[in-house]
Amino acid sequence: MNQSADIEPRSDAARESFPMLPVPLLAFMAGVLGRLPALGGYWIRDDWRLLGRAAGIDDPSAGAARFVSRILYWDLLQPLFGMATDPWTWTRMLLHGGAAALVARLAGRCGLSATGSLLAGLFYAASPLAFGPVYWASGIQELLGAFLALAAIERLLAGGGRNLALALIAGALAVFSKESALGLPLVFVASALAGDRSERPLRLTAAAILAVLSGFAIYFVLGEFAHGPGDTFALATAGGIPANLGIYGVWLANPWPVPILEPGPVAAAFGIAFWAAWLVVAWRRWRRGDRIQAAVLGCSLLALAPALVLERHLEPYLALTAAAGLSLALAALIADSITGGKRGARPLTAMALTVIFLAAAFLGTIHRIDRRDGRGRPAD
Repeated sequence: MNQSADIEPRSDAARESFPMLPVPLLAFMAGVLGRLPALGGYWIRDDWRLLGRAAGIDDPSAGAARFVSRILYWDLLQPLFGMATDPWTWTRMLLHGGAAALVARLAGRCGLSATGSLLAGLFYAASPLAFGPVYWASGIQELLGAFLALAAIERLLAGGGRNLALALIAGALAVFSKESALGLPLVFVASALAGDRSERPLRLTAAAILAVLSGFAIYFVLGEFAHGPGDTFALATAGGIPANLGIYGVWLANPWPVPILEPGPVAAAFGIAFWAAWLVVAWRRWRRGDRIQAAVLGCSLLALAPALVLERHLEPYLALTAAAGLSLALAALIADSITGGKRGARPLTAMALTVIFLAAAFLGTIHRIDRRDGRGRPAD
């Protein structure tokens, strides 16, 4: 018997011989399990109005603005769930997990390694910006908008006529869920110009259809939501948009469960610096032939654009869809330093990363729920 064979160091493959779960599934698990503390919540503010309308108690004439997330979702599930909060919360948790899985799939379609794709999905799964939409029942509007927009882009990048049709359907549902998806027609145009020439006519046609639908979505929102001076959705002046961009930049970059800086000049300045740094990174990568940073930066800005034009309604959760772009950007920057440039993901590394990010999301959610205001009431 050869004794030396028994003491020879084993290869990585031998050391980690157990099969690894698919990367999107790991991201999905982190997105769902990391938000389990959100169960046991309660109805508050807009939740009552949306639930009451679906139950026939409140005014049934809700209009067509955000039809998918404000009407269809509630009408379909209210007969099943009634006023029990946990089933509704599960739908939001599952949507957030699904969005994290889609971010991981998008990273793979952008050419990231398995570890890079996992990191992208995990960054999104653990994003502090997801707390409000997952915990607050009315946050379904943000979650549906993000999930459907990501699904549209993922199918678009998959290629082929059938996937393009699915992308168009998901995109249409997204623009009638939340305004963060209104930039999708431009994403379709960019994919048509940069992608396979044989698919260009069909993609441009899909972009035109989606643009028309987006126009209707904008018309309904402007007609049904109050945008006058002093209203919640009052429109900002041109000078206020850069400040809003800076504030959302701070909220995007903040890894802590609670925003560190409140809206104001200081936050705006730090946020503008964040966007400038991302732009520099995108430009430098572009010069090397890497288009990923520029693409995800552009998509994040498109997702944020509708929120930037609001004067008073500044909320961290409005940047949730844009967080998908930042998650991809961060993963693309740091994945190689973890894997040494290898394409595959070692099972132990993948599981360790999943546990770390899942724990961060779990503990961050508990921290937010346990916060109290000056009167001892829940702060969120």
